[in-house]
Amino acid sequence: MSDTMTEDGVTSNLDDVEHKEKGCNDSEEYLGGPMFEPPLYMQRYYFVEQALEKFNVKHVVDFGSAECKISRFLVQIKTLENLDLVDLDGNLLQCKGHAIRPLSCDYLDRRDLPLHIRMFHGSVTDLDKRLIGCDAVSMVELIEHLYPDILEKAVDMIFRQLQPNTVVMTTPNASYNQLFPNFSGMRHWDHKFEWTREEMKSWCEDICQRFPYSVEYGGIGDPPEDRRDLGHCSQYAIFVRNTMVPKIDTSSDAADVYRLVSESHYPYKENVQSEEDNILEELKYQIHVYQKSCPLTEDHSKSDYIANKCNKLTSVFESDVDTGIQSVYHAIENQSRSCDQSKSCDHTTRSCDKELQYCINCSRQRIERMSQQFIPVKYLMNRTIKKKMNMEELQSFLPHHGYNLSEDGLYVIVDYKHSEVDTDDDCNNGFHDDYDDDILDMLNDIDIVDDIPVIHSEFNTEEMLDCDLWELNS
Repeated sequence: MSDTMTEDGVTSNLDDVEHKEKGCNDSEEYLGGPMFEPPLYMQRYYFVEQALEKFNVKHVVDFGSAECKISRFLVQIKTLENLDLVDLDGNLLQCKGHAIRPLSCDYLDRRDLPLHIRMFHGSVTDLDKRLIGCDAVSMVELIEHLYPDILEKAVDMIFRQLQPNTVVMTTPNASYNQLFPNFSGMRHWDHKFEWTREEMKSWCEDICQRFPYSVEYGGIGDPPEDRRDLGHCSQYAIFVRNTMVPKIDTSSDAADVYRLVSESHYPYKENVQSEEDNILEELKYQIHVYQKSCPLTEDHSKSDYIANKCNKLTSVFESDVDTGIQSVYHAIENQSRSCDQSKSCDHTTRSCDKELQYCINCSRQRIERMSQQFIPVKYLMNRTIKKKMNMEELQSFLPHHGYNLSEDGLYVIVDYKHSEVDTDDDCNNGFHDDYDDDILDMLNDIDIVDDIPVIHSEFNTEEMLDCDLWELNS
């Protein structure tokens, strides 16, 4: 055996620590019989995390923390702000101080709320003043390690003095032991007892009669299909305090009786923005992502088809709409000689096809639409927005913050001129040099002279728009 000296001068036997970790963590794995995947100790820790998360706990105390691996599960509770880990084995805690430190991923994906973790050397029978006011207590495979008189003191400390709103505990199910081959005695050398489900239920009901708590039962570690009658490998009890009964003030009798072994602070997002600003930032980002993808609008009319496909020329049109209209006259004429918007202007009696003149009002509307994009409101409903509001609330939120909606309220109308799209964005600001040569050949039919597009007479807009090569970068 080898010894090591800790920073506080505590001599620790590393072999003994290793033995405790294997024995207390998942002693069932070394008894033969049914195997569990994930390992049973991980299933227990995960169960405790899920159970406490439902109660939106902020301060949790875990007794019998041993190697403190449960902390990696409890830190996943988003509402948690304080976690206290308590164990009677000071040497083991001294060796496992690193277990509560943040990992690299905790810095990359920071918590929304701050989290303070403390590791205490102390007994479950003693009330430490720093634990008063906690929301919940967890005890994973602890009570079976306590002698009856010590267990009774622990019950009194937790349920009468500490008075958490929730208590989650697990303990072995003695009925399950017959599934271990050549088994006798108890699962671990330090167990003082192991209860059947009936004995566990009787003990829990006695607690509820003495203190204002209700309890529910269940199991962890499924039995084989043909031995369901034995129950699960571990059994659990969840106590919930009756909030109608006022708590007793025990702070005057408490003191700092535990020794602080280690502590750690987790990184978190220091957000100084209001929730409204956060929503606006998220919407801005979603719109940016959508514009980079350059999808077609839900309106499949020829004019909107041109608007989405021809936004290569948008920047020219924005500077001078009238000049842009005159410049693309031939392109529009080749694409469609009929004025499909004639019903909305004063030229309803004139045949655009006969006079070979394009309605200037309709042209203006068409070109202006080329600088707009219709973005579905439902697209903006990502996971972050859904946590804040529903679809109807978002439709009401958008107009109050400067966004224009379509008449049916299903689309946000975004002007490219006012959108903050990357200047090197392929979809909205022209093509990069490495674009397909065939597309560049088609664009050679359009010359920019003094910032005015000059389109050759043989240029065919219809062929360009229908070319499959456009889809390569859309």
